[in-house]
Amino acid sequence: MSFHFTNQGGYAKNAPQTVSGIEMQRKRNTNMKQILLASTLALTVGCATAIMRPYVGEQQAWPTVEGSIVNTKYEIPIFNSLPPVPYDVVGELRVESPLYAQPEEHHMSTLIAKARQFKAHALVLVDGQLFFGPNYGPRSSVLDASPTMSRGLTQVNRFLPESFRPGVSVIAVRWLEGAPQGLPAKYDKLAPPYQPSAKPLPSKPIVETKPVKPVSPKPAVPAVAPKSNISPATPAASSEAPAPRKKTAKPDEAR
Repeated sequence: MSFHFTNQGGYAKNAPQTVSGIEMQRKRNTNMKQILLASTLALTVGCATAIMRPYVGEQQAWPTVEGSIVNTKYEIPIFNSLPPVPYDVVGELRVESPLYAQPEEHHMSTLIAKARQFKAHALVLVDGQLFFGPNYGPRSSVLDASPTMSRGLTQVNRFLPESFRPGVSVIAVRWLEGAPQGLPAKYDKLAPPYQPSAKPLPSKPIVETKPVKPVSPKPAVPAVAPKSNISPATPAASSEAPAPRKKTAKPDEAR
């Protein structure tokens, strides 16, 4: 027994069609939808243009974290969080498209091509308002302290769910003292990994000292009383007349 249905695909009105014919028509419709979806996606991606907004100003001591999550699927690494080593900010990447207000995952190839024109070593996904809000201080404070290269680096081939939430900015960076250790070898051509070296402490200048001859003690000199210009006082003459002396009688006179 065979079943006949009315053709809803538009080939011929009221033409009988078998079950196998209906399945073929469904496959054709599915293929057409896939082609239209792929064409729309290619059109939207092709219409998106990458724009670099260069960072202008003095480089700062940009923040780093102990552990980073990096996507190693692309031509340059893309960090889902702050990197673990010092870096310079090259600029912020945006897409110019009537359909997208900010970059999404399928725009990464276009953004990477633009970043490579500015010799960027990596892309970092950050919260734009939080990242560019504070003043991190001069970059010299970062160079004075050696980066901790033992910080964790987690490699993934996908993005986090919050990677492209509203407010996320894509910044292009360039390593200061080398790429973080732990990245795949294919990124060595961009920037060699940082090799920590022991920095010697500044040594004090050596001053030549000459031998000192012992000094013999000198004999003590008796102290000399200071001379006085004042002559000793003379006794003053008495103003009273001396009392008269009494005469004593001799023995012959007493007879």
